Amino acid sequence: MKLHSLVILLLIASLSGKLYAENPWTYSLGISGVDYNWVDEASGNLIQEQMVGLDIRGSSIRNLTGFYYGSYISIARPMVSWNYEEMSDTVTMDYSRYDMYLSFGIPFGYRWQMPGISSAFYLGIGPSFQGLFDFDSHLWGSGGLFWEFGFETLKIKGVSFSVGGRVIMSLGSFVTDGSSIAEAVDATGSAFFIGMSWTGNRGY
Repeated sequence: MKLHSLVILLLIASLSGKLYAENPWTYSLGISGVDYNWVDEASGNLIQEQMVGLDIRGSSIRNLTGFYYGSYISIARPMVSWNYEEMSDTVTMDYSRYDMYLSFGIPFGYRWQMPGISSAFYLGIGPSFQGLFDFDSHLWGSGGLFWEFGFETLKIKGVSFSVGGRVIMSLGSFVTDGSSIAEAVDATGSAFFIGMSWTGNRGY
């Protein structure tokens, strides 16, 4: 490794440690339910994938109330697929042909600490990427914006009960089979999660 690369890495590590010490991260871990929707180009039908998975979120804020930034990752298993046929006005259900759903994003928002009680509410927006894929190299991916909201309460020994959700709007989508890539119809999605949250090195 070149000397200047090592110096840059050391500076980044030092800055990250300083930011963490001044603005400790709050983490949340929970179970999520996800809906992912798009219009199939071939048939014109609305497709809805329903999934269950794991949601991990982190955010950093200097004070109890104020602006925050963070990141999240959601990993889910597609369970069922709904096919809404507009021409015949029928709905069919089948097992999903996808094996996994992955979504991650970087939120920026505002957190309100409620006075007198150990509860807080947050609201944010940021860029995100999400994808559905199977183990045969088929991938549906999209990038766009998401809105998030959440509520933390019932703090016990530094751990809080938390619930929240996201609404995702893609601004560009693609499909690939591993050998070629093509533009796809933009998708929308929503997620709801429930779990617990805690702070890295100081309690709220």
